[in-house]
Amino acid sequence: AFHFFMEALNQENDIVPDLLRLFICKRAQLMALLGGFNEKIVTPALVLKPLYSDAKYLMGMLAFGHEQKGDFKEAERVAKYEIDFLLSSGETGRVDGWLDHAYAHSLYFQGPSRMHDAKVFLKKRSKTWTRENMCYFLYSHLWWHYALVLLEGGEVDEALRIFDERLWPIDDSSTNFREDVQVQMNAMELLWKLESLNCSELAKPRWHSVISVAKTFIGKRADLLHEVLMLRGLLELGEQQDVEKVMKSIKMLGDREDYTKFQNICDCVIQICSKTTTDTAKEVAREKLKSMRNDWAVVGNSTEQRAVFIELAEASPVICGVAATAIA
Repeated sequence: AFHFFMEALNQENDIVPDLLRLFICKRAQLMALLGGFNEKIVTPALVLKPLYSDAKYLMGMLAFGHEQKGDFKEAERVAKYEIDFLLSSGETGRVDGWLDHAYAHSLYFQGPSRMHDAKVFLKKRSKTWTRENMCYFLYSHLWWHYALVLLEGGEVDEALRIFDERLWPIDDSSTNFREDVQVQMNAMELLWKLESLNCSELAKPRWHSVISVAKTFIGKRADLLHEVLMLRGLLELGEQQDVEKVMKSIKMLGDREDYTKFQNICDCVIQICSKTTTDTAKEVAREKLKSMRNDWAVVGNSTEQRAVFIELAEASPVICGVAATAIA
């Protein structure tokens, strides 16, 4: 799918509207992201950059590509260039979720010294994030980023407020929002973070609410990371029968190399998170998960989302993409 969109992007066709080119660019990036080819995410934006050096929305995509391949300084520079333009042109209220996302990533992965900068930026830009002007995924994902920074900075109550009001609203009558797989993933990611911070009592009632919806997707192949996150929630709630249903569904994927790697990752998650596993068995599973680090990309999504595996493998919360034990 990535190559299909790249071919479309490389076609020399003057009648293709600018917004369509930008759409194709974003789709190509998302295909690379979901496939776990994070180093290729920058490629579509680099193709368009010579054509639209000042195009709205392109800089956010370019910055996102740079940070996903680990070039956080360049990502910050590109994103800051566009943010400064918004300030100077009076377009501070313009909605550009991918620009906000890329700038937040670039600051976050530069370490704890930039955490405050990320928090201040996200708080300011959050005024532009509404369900009406964004797809459900991007809306909930940006709020997840903000809540993540707050949690890692020790502001648990404020992070929970965002969870209850934005990520999984307790008084939400819109079933469409909760049935969005990416919305569920953002909610489960934050609950996983709470577990790593030993806040299980705060997470448990929220797990019940999210898992009651998420498990209706068992066997539907919505997203591989979704299944990993769902396994954690089911294990925390002691719903062993549904854990077995998930694993049965995963085994039906077949024996293709990527799927075998995914099954092995899920086996490790179960061993580490199960309340019946011995300490010795947990340690063996952690070492196995560490040895499979190059395989984590098979679940797709961003390096920040896959940090849940670091938390399991290192038995430590993650701060700015690194195990807290390593920072200490």
